[in-house]
Amino acid sequence: MITISVIVGSTRQGRFSERPAQWILEHLRKRGGIEARLLDLRDFPMPFFDQAASPATPGRAPYEHEVVKRWTAAIAASDGFVFVTPEYNYGPSAVLKNAIDWVYPEWNRKAAAFVSYGSAMGARSVQQLRETAIELQIAPVRSAVHIPVATLWAHFRGGDVDKGLAELETQAQTMIDDLLWWTTALKTARERNSRTEKGKLMRPLSRIARRTRGQSHGPITRLMSPSDFGRLLKPFVFLDLFDTQAKPFTGLGLHPHSGIATLTYVAEGSVSYEDTNGATGVLPAGGLEWMRAGGGVWHGGGAGEQGRTRGFQLWIALPPELELGPSESVYLGPERIPNDGPARVLLGSYGTATSGIKAPSPMNYLAVRLKAGERWSYQPPTEHTVLWTAVGMGSVLVPDELQQGELVAFSPSSAAIEFEAQFDAEFVLGSAVPHDRDLVLGSHSVHTSTEALREAEARISAIQTRLIQQGRL
Repeated sequence: MITISVIVGSTRQGRFSERPAQWILEHLRKRGGIEARLLDLRDFPMPFFDQAASPATPGRAPYEHEVVKRWTAAIAASDGFVFVTPEYNYGPSAVLKNAIDWVYPEWNRKAAAFVSYGSAMGARSVQQLRETAIELQIAPVRSAVHIPVATLWAHFRGGDVDKGLAELETQAQTMIDDLLWWTTALKTARERNSRTEKGKLMRPLSRIARRTRGQSHGPITRLMSPSDFGRLLKPFVFLDLFDTQAKPFTGLGLHPHSGIATLTYVAEGSVSYEDTNGATGVLPAGGLEWMRAGGGVWHGGGAGEQGRTRGFQLWIALPPELELGPSESVYLGPERIPNDGPARVLLGSYGTATSGIKAPSPMNYLAVRLKAGERWSYQPPTEHTVLWTAVGMGSVLVPDELQQGELVAFSPSSAAIEFEAQFDAEFVLGSAVPHDRDLVLGSHSVHTSTEALREAEARISAIQTRLIQQGRL
């Protein structure tokens, strides 16, 4: 799977660039084996580049601006690019050139194509961008799409833009063919280069099958759900990345679950908690909450002390013998979570460390922190053919680059995976024996059968009645 990003290179009012960008995106999405996405510079309002150290400076600290971090992560997650560029005064727009200049290593050894419009159909803008691309170690493909002025004017005068774009179908297909060839070749070369060290082949590494940045809703980003990655990665069915960024967060009131277990890991800050098993408190950074819902439980929580709160919440499907069993809640401070080197063992075992929480089925769940340049490898047990990782901070090579906020699923395998931190990084990793049951979903529940779901929902309703009588709902 390769990822192609279509970059909308204009932010002006009434812009034309959205039309050809969506047109090219639709063509890309019709091709097999690729993930095509849109990067609109309106969504990345970066300041003009003003840093003392260039992005190409070896060993420089990562830039702190949050939008720049998001932009850098988006470029790092891409294998190839289509720049949709206007021509302003014989060159590209300032906002596009500025966005390009904020990034360096994340552009390297990838391919790019160009769609242009404006005076001279944008050809002079593309010529300047080709020279910039070469300096960034981007391979610009020869084929391009230059949109006639008549089609541009059709946009501003209410004419038929689609007809003008349709006349460029042949050029678009040729350009996409060339881009995909170069993107595939360069990605293969990057991966091979990452697997070699001092001329010797390193041990085999797992290959990425799919990757995502999920869907964000306020401070919570859902990276995995049963309708997408959870279907591939059972027994892991949901994964949320939460990051308040020090903004007020009221949290989630009491709400029910059944048929699953949740594990909340606090990487930074603290979270408050309560549940219908009688537990209340505040969980500090490095701590975890384990809630095995079984046949039904209600719990809730939110931000603890003031400041930024960041971490992950994982949902795990329970096997039939536990899905209607009694609920269990465990809250562990950081001092009670064992570690082996940089890996903290939240569930299962790794190296010399074993979690004090009994996993519902054979699985490992680790939280790992690496310094810039540090390497660490994970060899899953032979039967653990489900394998994934999600990055909470910084970036790592696996050997593809993964940035903060990304989740990747690896092809079914028990092969080792090696991580190298480009900057200080934190990530979680899960491996398991596959869950061989179908998932039957309720509004707050995951079960293996309709009958089990119906019974659990009755128990949840009974708990709700009791909470209302107690004045807690």
